[in-house]
Amino acid sequence: MSMAFSLPVPWPEGRQLTQLRQRYVQLACGEGNFERPAHSRELAQALTARAVPNHLDLWGRKYAHGWATWREMLLKYVLALA
Repeated sequence: MSMAFSLPVPWPEGRQLTQLRQRYVQLACGEGNFERPAHSRELAQALTARAVPNHLDLWGRKYAHGWATWREMLLKYVLALA
């Protein structure tokens, strides 16, 4: 599945894109069961191509699509905001 099908909204342009470029997008994705890191890579590449600052953090195969993974991710990224 390509990103075009999983992201059904058009990319922002003009003022909205300018505002998005002033933000930083942190993407986090496990590589375990039910995760699709290729989709996260596509999104990171699309953001980079549009000069939107971003970072993709792949957590590895130990981290599946579930609450245990999300709990760890929330702790890491929310604490980083403090």
